[in-house]
Amino acid sequence: MADVHTDLLRAGRQTVARPGADRPRRPHARATACLRADRGAVTAEYAALLPVAVLVIAAVVATGGVGLQQVRNQDAAGAAARIIARGDSPEQAAQAVTRMAGDGASLDHHDDGTWVSVTVARGAPGPLGWFPDLQVKAEASAPSQRAQTGPAPANPPADGDAPAPEPAPSSEPTPDAEEGEGP
Repeated sequence: MADVHTDLLRAGRQTVARPGADRPRRPHARATACLRADRGAVTAEYAALLPVAVLVIAAVVATGGVGLQQVRNQDAAGAAARIIARGDSPEQAAQAVTRMAGDGASLDHHDDGTWVSVTVARGAPGPLGWFPDLQVKAEASAPSQRAQTGPAPANPPADGDAPAPEPAPSSEPTPDAEEGEGP
């Protein structure tokens, strides 16, 4: 403060120091009463909003868990559909579903001979699992790859060889039939 006073005197200005100018001013009685009435208001607001914030965070985490379970179920359904479509047993598909979707996952399949349809269901994860009717389901289908019943090809392809394409039946008449030659 002394440096400011001497600087001002050198500049040609005079200042009068008031007694107690270094002390902070006290607020008026009315302002003090308002400040005392507002004490704890922020704490009360946070106390009211804290349960809402916790519920929002819990909902986000639960939604993420359900999404993850849906992805696991979809992967398991696709694998089970391929396993059953290639002719393996449904027990092998059920083992794959349990391994991929987790314990408690159920497998339901339908094979109509040309397509295999699979449904995998499991209860929702976390606290949502307390509701037994809440299930996370996924479906997948695959074309049946089992050997067709009928005559076997004369020369089956060796492992790694592609089967030779069979000639397509022609709708054009043969030259023998056109000339009228008969038996």
